[in-house]
Amino acid sequence: MSTNAKTKKVSALKAQCITHIQAGEKLQAVKVYKEAKGVSLAEAKDVIDRLAEKLQAEGSMQYEAANIEQPTETHDHSAQESDGSLEERCLELIKSGNILQAVKLYKDESGAGLKEAKDTIDAWVAKLRNDIPSPQKGCGATIVIVIIVTTILGLIIM
Repeated sequence: MSTNAKTKKVSALKAQCITHIQAGEKLQAVKVYKEAKGVSLAEAKDVIDRLAEKLQAEGSMQYEAANIEQPTETHDHSAQESDGSLEERCLELIKSGNILQAVKLYKDESGAGLKEAKDTIDAWVAKLRNDIPSPQKGCGATIVIVIIVTTILGLIIM
């Protein structure tokens, strides 16, 4: 590492993905991220694409993996996966109204920046809102028709 280059500490996973991207192995970076985070292929690709764009914009920035020697990170991650994928855990937080905690969880565990984490959570919130069925329309018209028919029948019977 050059002493003149700027160095930025990142998570071990992010450092591994950066190494693959810089070596021209973007597909391998997607695979590593997808397996480590338990996310969909599309989500992993989006994260790696954004990371590659960020790396290209930063130029010669060098990255140093923080805590890469800690073997407990892999063990902890396995325990987290048994509790569900990162997306599932974030969705549970969103459903319970803890959107800020979902952003923090996504940011901490994915190695994403704050903006990327917020954008991802916002997209999931929008998806959840679109998945909620809207109230049935036309109930009022049905009630009005029933009242009119009942009134007409009442007048006829009298």
